[in-house]
Amino acid sequence: MDDAMRSELEELAQSRGVSLSDLVRSTLEGLILRDDPRGRWTETAPRTLTTYERQMLAMQHRILAHVMPPTHEDAPTEDCAHVEGDPDYQRQRAQILEGGYVTEYSDVFISTHPELTADECTFVMDLLDMFRTITVSIQRLRGAGQSIGDETERLLQFDGFDYQVKAETRLLDYVRHLVSETRWSEVLPVLGPDHDYGNSHGPRLELYQRILGEYQLIRHEQKPRLELSDYLLTADQLQRLADAGTHPSRRSDHQSGGTAGSPSTVEG
Repeated sequence: MDDAMRSELEELAQSRGVSLSDLVRSTLEGLILRDDPRGRWTETAPRTLTTYERQMLAMQHRILAHVMPPTHEDAPTEDCAHVEGDPDYQRQRAQILEGGYVTEYSDVFISTHPELTADECTFVMDLLDMFRTITVSIQRLRGAGQSIGDETERLLQFDGFDYQVKAETRLLDYVRHLVSETRWSEVLPVLGPDHDYGNSHGPRLELYQRILGEYQLIRHEQKPRLELSDYLLTADQLQRLADAGTHPSRRSDHQSGGTAGSPSTVEG
């Protein structure tokens, strides 16, 4: 380590109120000790916080302890009761931070999730836009007397995400955040209790990626149109999407007479 680097590290350690050796040790722990031996770490729980950070966070929890309803039943919303807790809960978080109990930091940050990337967020919004277009297209075609197979329609419906798959859980959480009565409202029934709040109970990510990839190809092939209705899909285009959704291992069966969207084809 050259003198310049050592000087910079010493300044960093001083700004955090720790010794240089403590700074190096905590940094190495963060790189090497990915999981607490008792399995209590979350992905977003920091390995260390500065004195200033601990003081500021603890103060916020102390303030919340004074303004929170005394019981969960008095909380204005279920989400508030679940995430913000009651005064005792807030005081416990403050005590953890004030005491510098590093192995308890996961309790403080337990409701803070890893970031979704911009690409993941864009994927979810593109997906919701696509399924809205599919839904309206099917309605228009049926209104015009054209037949769309029930299995094809089922395959081309948004079915939520698998809540047992970590990557899909985060995407489903974002869908729940985005969808409302005024935005992608056609998805609301899928997020309700009759559909287990969007839990598909089976992987859906790869299926959606295949369908969205074909949908984007169709859009690329189309010339720019003036009317919004001109962007609705034809029966042939819907069939292309259904074919794309069929798992590659099942495509030979599908092409030789299998039914698109049968349980065996709805796979990741």
